[in-house]
Amino acid sequence: MRYIKGKDLNLLLIFDALWRERNVTAAARVVGISQPALSRALSRLRDEFGDPLFVRSSRGVTPTQRAAEIAESIVDTVASLHLIYSPDVHFDPAKLKRVFTLVSTDYFESIAVEKLIPIILREAPNISLNFRTSLGAIPKDAMESGEVDLTIVGIFEKIPEGFYHQKILEDNYRSVVRSDHPMKNISLDSFVKYPHVLMTPSGDLHGIVDDALSKLKRQRQIAIGSSNFLSAGWMVAKTDLILTAPGRVIDQLKERLPLQDFKTPVQTPRLDLYQIWHARTNHDPAQKWLRTKINGAFKQRLRDHPPTAQP
Repeated sequence: MRYIKGKDLNLLLIFDALWRERNVTAAARVVGISQPALSRALSRLRDEFGDPLFVRSSRGVTPTQRAAEIAESIVDTVASLHLIYSPDVHFDPAKLKRVFTLVSTDYFESIAVEKLIPIILREAPNISLNFRTSLGAIPKDAMESGEVDLTIVGIFEKIPEGFYHQKILEDNYRSVVRSDHPMKNISLDSFVKYPHVLMTPSGDLHGIVDDALSKLKRQRQIAIGSSNFLSAGWMVAKTDLILTAPGRVIDQLKERLPLQDFKTPVQTPRLDLYQIWHARTNHDPAQKWLRTKINGAFKQRLRDHPPTAQP
């Protein structure tokens, strides 16, 4: 208690706005004060913490290391205070009218159709889910600004400061070919003999299978790079192409197309899918509800999918 006695906790609102906006004018607008008044408040903040906290940059202000260290605690505190003083603390998703922008992959969208969308339509019929295609990286700036609410991807990079993440599902990779494919037996030699289609949202014609093959000093031919699993499935059904993809996607493709799946003859890592959000939305009731529904829809024990047929 003695550390906060005599402190002006309203200054935390100033910090929160500057952390989110990275611009003095924009932060002043958010808080509802003039730019000179915000500059004076920032000066008091600096005195309180004995650090510049936010320094001028070409695009506004940039947080110092000290600011980055305390940002998560301050943002959470401000969000909690907003909830405490909110006139309506009861959240009802049925009354919610809002657009949620999600950066995700074709993989997530395909399984969301079955697992998530029916729940959302039933419990919150007036919201909209706006899916944007992920290019493989966390859209940090867009999430900090509020342009993107949630990102759902496999994590291949360090989670930035001020972000949360939660694993929502895991999957194993399998391979698939058309039901009358000429491959007579499953072996590494036959696997690299035929051309492949690669799922590549970023356009890079090199994937996890290529990493595994390189360790064995082998190489496959990538004939097609595609950003959509459905079109890749159609290509496989009509050609001699081989597709390696997460098992849940292959299960869906097999329901619609004449395909046969098999265990990929090289060792591939498991796919872990995460939902990632910025600290400023951590306590928002609507965002918490959406994250809970996403987590609940996909939290089930990972099943090992044995091949149902062999070419």
